[in-house]
Amino acid sequence: MNSLARLAVDSGGRFTERTNDLARSVTNARRDLACVYSLGFYDDHPEDERIRNAVVRIRRPGVQALHAAKFVHRSPAARRESLIRAGFLDPESDGEQVLAKLYPLRPLSGSKWDGILAVSFTLSEDAFQSGALERDFGGVLYRGSKVIHRFDRRVTLKRSSTGQGQRVTYLETISVKPGPKTLQVVVSDPATGDDRQARIEIDVPEVPRDRLFVVGPMFGRRAGPDLLLKGGASTDRDTVGGQRSFEPLLANRIDDSTELLAVSQVCYFETGKAPAQLAHDARWIVHRELLGADRLVVGRLPQVDLALEGADRIRCQNLLDLLPASSLDAGKYTLRVSVSDHAGNDISEAEVSFAVAASVPEP
Repeated sequence: MNSLARLAVDSGGRFTERTNDLARSVTNARRDLACVYSLGFYDDHPEDERIRNAVVRIRRPGVQALHAAKFVHRSPAARRESLIRAGFLDPESDGEQVLAKLYPLRPLSGSKWDGILAVSFTLSEDAFQSGALERDFGGVLYRGSKVIHRFDRRVTLKRSSTGQGQRVTYLETISVKPGPKTLQVVVSDPATGDDRQARIEIDVPEVPRDRLFVVGPMFGRRAGPDLLLKGGASTDRDTVGGQRSFEPLLANRIDDSTELLAVSQVCYFETGKAPAQLAHDARWIVHRELLGADRLVVGRLPQVDLALEGADRIRCQNLLDLLPASSLDAGKYTLRVSVSDHAGNDISEAEVSFAVAASVPEP
């Protein structure tokens, strides 16, 4: 039985084949609907993910029953994954905003990155009218149609003491290969079954070889109790972030009171198959410039002499910068990170834009 025929039979429909006469199919459908009785039943002992057969026997000659051949009681986790796979949820729907990103941070080899997978969702103050509440969230990372990573969590949230909405950000480290990926995330209310989703397309870059390259910048801020970190190898429990934790900003839009941090990496991956172009006694300089909407420089951070760390073929230097967000006017800005040699020739650069929102005057 081919897939279309099986779909028709298992879902209680009719399959028409070996004909180009569409009128015949429509006539058969009208005849089937001319006299219809609907029967239903309840499963008194449902078991999650157990497939059961459905059989309907009719004693009256000439009467045919069209019905689903099988049924299954889906678990909440399976329902969420079905929604993720189908992509039927509306990412523009009102309510909880869901954001997701995958950040390549540092090369692990010539064919793999060490990165961070981040999910963030917000809840309005109205959601806490009944006090504490729970949210389920999970995600699937695809390469084509193949699932290469998944996660599933439940969190219990309490009303904020400030009387404002609450944001939750979940982080976990992940190793990922270059190439296009799709990340789909669903956040659901277990009490009502309401769901929100985010879907992003990611193109993880190839790892540059035998040359200096800049990774990032990635914007963030000092974290608080709204950050959830996946448990490491020594514990299965997730941990809550603190003031020394770094929380990525999944939406590069801030208000003028936010303390904005920027993390960048300058790396070098030596394959050994080509003459080394990085002279250990050479002086390489890292520059960080802040550009305005007109691409003119509005500020510069002090230059840093490059000092790569690591004794193996992959060496990197991590840069953590504090940007003066409170002194910036509302508008769009770009942070550009570049590496030059002693003669001022640019070797590599990368840049990321962000926006500063206009402050709202207090009433």
